[in-house]
Amino acid sequence: MRIVVFYASAGHGHQKAAEATKEGLVACGVSEGEILVLDALDLAPPWFKKFYTSLYYYSVKHTPRFWGFNYRLSDNPVFYQRVVRCMRERVNSGVGARLVERVIQEKPSAILSTHFLAPELLGRAKLEGCIDSFLVSVVTDFIPHCFWMNSGTDHYWVMSEEGKQVFVERGVPKEKITAGGIPISLCFRPQDKKKELRRKEGLQETRFSILITSGSFGLGPTAEVLDAMRDLASAIQVIVVCGRNEDQRRLLESKRYPFPIKLYGFVSNMDELMEASDLLIAKPGGATTSESLAKGIPMVVLQPIPGQETGNAEVLKKRNVSFFLGKPSDIRTILKGILDYPEVLEEKRREIQRLAKPDASIQLARFVLKQIESRN
Repeated sequence: MRIVVFYASAGHGHQKAAEATKEGLVACGVSEGEILVLDALDLAPPWFKKFYTSLYYYSVKHTPRFWGFNYRLSDNPVFYQRVVRCMRERVNSGVGARLVERVIQEKPSAILSTHFLAPELLGRAKLEGCIDSFLVSVVTDFIPHCFWMNSGTDHYWVMSEEGKQVFVERGVPKEKITAGGIPISLCFRPQDKKKELRRKEGLQETRFSILITSGSFGLGPTAEVLDAMRDLASAIQVIVVCGRNEDQRRLLESKRYPFPIKLYGFVSNMDELMEASDLLIAKPGGATTSESLAKGIPMVVLQPIPGQETGNAEVLKKRNVSFFLGKPSDIRTILKGILDYPEVLEEKRREIQRLAKPDASIQLARFVLKQIESRN
């Protein structure tokens, strides 16, 4: 048996979902040697990978509104079919030949993709009879974009019923969609080690603990949010993860705060930091949001990146599992309400249990293995 998992290194979430997918397969008995995890952009020309990743980073950091406009425009089904699809197929065909060749060489039983680049190429290859693998698109945001829809795809794995409904409304048969959750590492299952992990991080056991993170890029008004917390110094302690934003980390290290604070760059123990916290302040990326839901931690949603994160935020609001930050100073009001009325946080936690899918990677693996068995 051979299973290939594709991602694309545009943002860290797609890779995390791919790694979690592999973890789920291994937990279900597949040997690591039977699983191949590949960055689809590594099989494209080097100039394309550099352009693709740089454009995404530049757009979300410097021109988020323009990014959001193009995201919404290309997600219009009519505009996509008449304008975008043809252009996209031509570009992908030009840069994706090596990817298709690699799949033909590997002859996998199943291919799972946590980014939409590979499915477009592989769906066409399957329709043309070049491959016969079971193709699964693993959507890594709560609301799928048109780019995820491809005729050759066998199955769509989405976060929740909201995402499933979008696909159904756009013509995908219900039986080809599973609302099984975004795959996340099994370490994000609740461990009931809050006090132990607070001691490990040098935090006080009884203080209300807040984790602030803004993704691998380290974007967001972290300094402004921290400044707005000063009035609540006697009740809180804060962990800040700056990601790869070293400028932000140096800025925060130069400041003094009246509450205990721990500053980190890019970390590999986010599961422990979430476990040690009572509240998460973050942008609503698909991976981070799914991880926090699995840990049962209510989230204060920072202004989302227009586009994919907007859809995530809409689902969180509809499900009443999060708080929302209009401007940095709003955090003072949110925290005061939580500290004065703890039942507000408990209500969010109850709703989180209805949406969270901590075992998504296991369920996805079981589904795929069942499909492989039925095809043999």
